[in-house]
Amino acid sequence: MTLREPSKLVGFDADGAVDHLLEAAGDDVLVVAEYTPGDYRLLYVSDDLEAMYGSGEAVAEAADSIHEYIDLDFRERELFLDLYPTIDDVDGLITVATDRSVVRVVTPRDEGLYFSVPNDLDVTALLEAVVGIVEGSR
Repeated sequence: MTLREPSKLVGFDADGAVDHLLEAAGDDVLVVAEYTPGDYRLLYVSDDLEAMYGSGEAVAEAADSIHEYIDLDFRERELFLDLYPTIDDVDGLITVATDRSVVRVVTPRDEGLYFSVPNDLDVTALLEAVVGIVEGSR
């Protein structure tokens, strides 16, 4: 069964971002999670992702493992700002794999939103739309 939970962790409109992603990408969205360096919350898990992992518990275990390293997103954001003086801000990070992209929106307040979609979608447009939602709700 598809998991859809309300946001309770971050100060931006994560629910609005999830709604946008599901409207724009539909069944192609595998997962959406909100996160901080200390915690995360799965907001959406598709039936397809649960089937890939075999159970909701296995998805949660994988999410726990991923979150152990998620603070790297915030350090990477700061690193880019230090290394590239022409960059005003880092709004998101996209990791492109064989078939899917993992997208992380990061804020200066060390909050984030994580989602995964296929590469054949316009991943940059999805990122930009989510950044607009995040910035509009701060």
